[in-house]
Amino acid sequence: MTTKRACACVTLIVGVCAVSTMDARTFSSEAEFLQAVVAPITVSFNQFPVGFLPQTTLQLGGVTVRLTMAGFAPIFGPPALGFSTNFLSTGVEDGGNNVVITLPAGTRGAGMKIASPSAHVVTMTATYFSGSEVVTFSSLPLSFLGVLDESGLQSITFSSPNLGDRITPIVNIGDITYALRQQVPVPAGIPALSDAALLILALSLLLAGGMALRHNEGRSCSR
Repeated sequence: MTTKRACACVTLIVGVCAVSTMDARTFSSEAEFLQAVVAPITVSFNQFPVGFLPQTTLQLGGVTVRLTMAGFAPIFGPPALGFSTNFLSTGVEDGGNNVVITLPAGTRGAGMKIASPSAHVVTMTATYFSGSEVVTFSSLPLSFLGVLDESGLQSITFSSPNLGDRITPIVNIGDITYALRQQVPVPAGIPALSDAALLILALSLLLAGGMALRHNEGRSCSR
C-alpha cells in the first residue's frame, strides 16, 4: 500500500504522482484493501457477452462505467492477460477516450483488477468529495489498484498523456469492488423512524416544551 505523500512513477509498481491535503490511501494489494473496508461489493463484466458492444455506457449494479469517446465497448473473456472473468479493454488518452467509473453515493473506497501491458504511462484520477488524486503506472501486469478516502469517493477516471506518437495505451479493467461508508446500526428492538416521523416528534417536543414554559410562567404570576 502506498500513501499520497510519495511522488514516483515506476514500471510495474503503482506510484502516486499528485499530492493534496486530504487523507486518501492508494492500494496495490487487494488483501490490504479488503482489510480496510467493511462489507465490500464486487461487480463484474460477466453480465455482458464477449464482443464489441454497441453501447459505451455500462451499468454494473450500482456502478456506471462510461467510455467517453469510443464507438463501442470491447469485452474480452478469460483467461486472456490472466483475468478469471470478463473484462473491458479499451484505449485511453487525454483529449480522447477516457474510462470513467462512477460509484454509488456514499462510497468510501473502490478498487479493480487491472492490466495495462503498454510501456506508455496511464493515469488514474480518483475524485473524492475533498479533492482529487492522480496515480500513474506503466507496463502493469494483471494487478489490483484501489483507492479510499473518508470524505467519500465519487469517480475514477483512466486516461493517458497524449505524447503525439500515435500509440494509444490500452487499459484492461476486470471486476470492480467498492465499499460504502459505515452506517451507525439501529439497536435491535428500536424501530427506525422516517424523516416525517422525526419531524413530527421534534414538533411535539417543541410544543410540549412551550406548554410547560407557559404553565410555569402562569404559576409564577399567580404567586
